[in-house]
Amino acid sequence: MNKKVMLVVLFVLVLFSMLAMAVAGRSRFPLVNRAVAAVVLPVESMLTGLGNAGDGVRGYWKALTVMQSENAKLKQENIELR
Repeated sequence: MNKKVMLVVLFVLVLFSMLAMAVAGRSRFPLVNRAVAAVVLPVESMLTGLGNAGDGVRGYWKALTVMQSENAKLKQENIELR
């Protein structure tokens, strides 16, 4: 392997191990903790927002199908009562 490629791989491995330590809370590097938080928190917020939006759509769809089923039953009951 080329020396530059090996250095890049080594740098990436060190960076990921520092990120892993910071995420696990075992890091004693406050600068790393802040850097990880600056990168991870916006992504986490976005994913949480997407999850909440998905929950809202799923709840709306469930309510809609329940209302349609109820509506059909009430229409049939109305026909029977007439």
